Amino acid sequence: MDKKYNNWLYLIKNINSVETVYSATILGAMHKETRMLKYMSDAGSRSAKKKLESKRLARINEMIDASSKSSNKKTITKKDYELIKVGAREHYTRNIKPIPSLAREQAVISFAAFFEGFIAEILGLISSATKDIKKKPNVKKIMYNRKTWTDYLISEGYVSNFDKNLDELFLVRNSIVHNNKKVSTELYKKIKKRRYKVGRSINVTDKDFARYKKAVLKTAGVIWRKFYKKYVKH
Repeated sequence: MDKKYNNWLYLIKNINSVETVYSATILGAMHKETRMLKYMSDAGSRSAKKKLESKRLARINEMIDASSKSSNKKTITKKDYELIKVGAREHYTRNIKPIPSLAREQAVISFAAFFEGFIAEILGLISSATKDIKKKPNVKKIMYNRKTWTDYLISEGYVSNFDKNLDELFLVRNSIVHNNKKVSTELYKKIKKRRYKVGRSINVTDKDFARYKKAVLKTAGVIWRKFYKKYVKH
């Protein structure tokens, strides 16, 4: 198959790369958290020790222990411990706790960008394959906003309707990028969920990440198969 028709494969590769970066970021955050808790535990914190033994961090704790060159522990005074505790909490709040949320927000932006890029390429291929000048799609005009390209693809039969999760993805992306990470009026009105109240901070969860990824690949797959059957497969 001509390389110009590889955009579906490129989309899959790009979406998977988003997941790879996201997973690595989350793992890195967990390592940072574990090292901080180990420092607290060595200083005498029982709560830190308990967290290190939790299912979420136990394996990482074992890995860090295995890679440590020295197991010597220094004696820490009560005063030092109090200073360590305050510093560790501040470090966690500022530098570790926000990482998963920030990673998911960046994933939302990337998912939307890669999907729009895929749509633009599909429209370009449709335009090149359309011999009748009057029927050639004006890619620049259609890609002006999401409504114009969704309407075009539905009207031309490439998709019967768009996944609601895909609609949510773009509205959340817009709120993150254009509304200072706050729920926009449009998101509130179009996605009827209790979590979306105008002005409330956007919180992208792991489940959201999975839903959005699935929606992008599913919808793009439907569009690609319709295009392939109409213009490529003979």
